Amino acid sequence: ENLLRAPPSDPKIEAGLAEAFIQKLRETTDFAYLNRASALVDKMLAADPKSYDAIRLRIEIETHRHNFPKAAELAEELTNRNPSDTGSLGMLGDSLMELGRYDDAGKIYRHMLELGPNLASYNRVAYHDFVTGNSGQALSWMNLAVQAGSPIPENLAWCLVEFGDMLYKTGYTQEAHTVYDRALETLPGYHRAYAALGRFYAATGEYQRAAGNFKKAQDVIPLPDYAAALETLD
Repeated sequence: ENLLRAPPSDPKIEAGLAEAFIQKLRETTDFAYLNRASALVDKMLAADPKSYDAIRLRIEIETHRHNFPKAAELAEELTNRNPSDTGSLGMLGDSLMELGRYDDAGKIYRHMLELGPNLASYNRVAYHDFVTGNSGQALSWMNLAVQAGSPIPENLAWCLVEFGDMLYKTGYTQEAHTVYDRALETLPGYHRAYAALGRFYAATGEYQRAAGNFKKAQDVIPLPDYAAALETLD
């Protein structure tokens, strides 16, 4: 922000700041950060309607806003411009999944994996397999995802919670608990991990521990889901 106060505007700095705002959204669920990112992207597109960085950021913004048809349209445009951009491929696959085009999304995710095996691609292939009924293979892919890791703690913590949810839903309850704990070690105070532990303890009848974890999640980020869980457990 300090760098951008000095004219002229630098689109690389604008893109970096917009990315930082989107990451803050992921960590806090405060959509004011998304609006700030969107305003920056609008400025970038006004200066250059074909800006690759700006369009890529716009895809991510539209995905967070659940405007999946627009996100898919823009992502397809970018993948045509640069077929090796795994980030755009991932967002295209995500939008296609949300639009119910599972087969198309699966092909996109596999291609993404071929180009770059990492947390983002392993996680997406795992999600596709889990949704389409191949839970055993999904768990294997998720294990590879968490092993790949990420330099951004929130990204790994998010993946760990997703892995824990898959483990829990397939009957590996204690393994799920271990993974949820690891998510909290990766990102202390992570609200999604507290909520996952809350659901775990509610399912096992440990209602006081469940409420305690939902209260911790609610203290970090007051989401309606957490308030509803606490009301149910009260």
